[in-house]
Amino acid sequence: MYLIVLMILLSLASSGPADSSEQGDREPARNARPMFKGVELYSWKDSKSGEWCFSMLPGTNRMKTYREVTDPLCIKKGADALKKELATLATGEQVFWFNTIDKMQPVGNPHLSFPPEAMMKELSDYCASLKVHLNYPDRGSK
Repeated sequence: MYLIVLMILLSLASSGPADSSEQGDREPARNARPMFKGVELYSWKDSKSGEWCFSMLPGTNRMKTYREVTDPLCIKKGADALKKELATLATGEQVFWFNTIDKMQPVGNPHLSFPPEAMMKELSDYCASLKVHLNYPDRGSK
């Protein structure tokens, strides 16, 4: 009985601060090492809210489906939410930003696209500060 009470007390003592505001100030934990095939980043503008949406998925050798890219569990709304996700990536991680997926994109859904140059530069600079490599095609000057 003494051992059970001791284990409960130890688990309560090591559970961290009870004040959630203290926990919210911590930086997110970073992955220990880069993913084997990097990370794929997708973006599109929500037609209803006008907000930029992002989805980060593990890199693979195949094109992702529209359903995978737009899975509500993967979507980050806005650059700030994406930055929080980027901050969890390992130092040296490769992020490949795409705006194409398989040809089975349902009609009427938002098309993948890149945000304005200013936002892309902001995200690129942020990744550089994290020592994360953000790779995207040169869109040329307009």
